[in-house]
Amino acid sequence: MKEDAADATRWIGTRKGRVWAVVYGRDAASVASFEYSAALKKSKLKWTEETLDKWLIDPEKLVPDNDMTFHVENVDERRAIISFLKQKSGK
Repeated sequence: MKEDAADATRWIGTRKGRVWAVVYGRDAASVASFEYSAALKKSKLKWTEETLDKWLIDPEKLVPDNDMTFHVENVDERRAIISFLKQKSGK
């Protein structure tokens, strides 16, 4: 699990800013210092384990016309990322 956490940390560092480290438990598109797509702003999502998993699997399916172009196919990687985000949030 220690390796998974390190991988998650690297993953967070490779995405747009460090905004991901504070998303768990928040409404989508709610970090004021980050520019979001109109689609994500309108989504009314709350970032939970379930919504983050769906987002990481296929952002376009969860929120059509969003600006994210990546996905994480590996379930263990998604779990590690979500666990990391949850830990960072303190929730």
